Amino acid sequence: HTHTHTYRSGLADIMVCGSTEASVSPLSLALFNRINALSRNRDWGTASQPFGAARDGFVMGEGAAIIVLETLESALRRDAKIYGEVVGYGASSDAHHVTSPPKDGAGAYQCMQQALEYATISPSDVGYVNAHATSTLLGDNAEVQAITRLFLQQQPRPYTHDTEWLVREYNRHTAHSSISEWSEATQKELLTQISPLLERNGPFISSNKGTFGHTLGAAGAIEVLCTILALHTQSIPPTVGISTSTIDPLFYDIPIVTLDNCTDVQKYIHKRPLQYAISNSFGFGGSDASLVFKRWSPST
Repeated sequence: HTHTHTYRSGLADIMVCGSTEASVSPLSLALFNRINALSRNRDWGTASQPFGAARDGFVMGEGAAIIVLETLESALRRDAKIYGEVVGYGASSDAHHVTSPPKDGAGAYQCMQQALEYATISPSDVGYVNAHATSTLLGDNAEVQAITRLFLQQQPRPYTHDTEWLVREYNRHTAHSSISEWSEATQKELLTQISPLLERNGPFISSNKGTFGHTLGAAGAIEVLCTILALHTQSIPPTVGISTSTIDPLFYDIPIVTLDNCTDVQKYIHKRPLQYAISNSFGFGGSDASLVFKRWSPST
């Protein structure tokens, strides 16, 4: 965000920016474990499951990403390979809580809205959202609340993991009486019935943290690269750690890209190419940033 502002204001023609993090250490793990932010899931394939129904915290990762950010004139002058354009950014600070976001995702909503306004595009222009989603209950839900409100122009479903809500919804859709105890198979069957597939609209959504874990300070730069490459290759990286059958039922209304539906998503993109994408990075204390990218085309 800071580098984007610097070069757009004319203070620099070319900048090297990025971030790195090597935080997997006893002290870091102990600190995040103390605030119950880490997953207790011992299955490495599903421990990090952004948007998953069984998500219970993030998996810490390490990594780095470096980006060359420059004006178009500078890039053309040195015949650089251009992967995409930065066309908008937004930042907000909701100051809700030192570790937890507001349940309605107010800060995330404001942040993304600012980024779209700066890019002078409408929500319907965005084909892909690279979500911050870390695989935590509150964090993923707050971001989905903001995405639903901004891109689908509707009030999101109230947040609850109370099984009584599922019972009420099931009863509302069927004539059956309440069921107090469900087997796992029965739950899946009922969830299928109470969450009919709606016509998907809005941008495709995925999180890279199922692949890399949460790399903390490096996450923003890594995910910017993933977002730019999604536009450049016209291929959205799926959310690893979940499938269409294990997505949190509260998120059924949004088109989350997973390993088992990415082929169908790719067919859709082939017919309707991605032009704009947004990358979200949210931090403790309500520090939020969003960047909007545009597919690079020499004609534009």
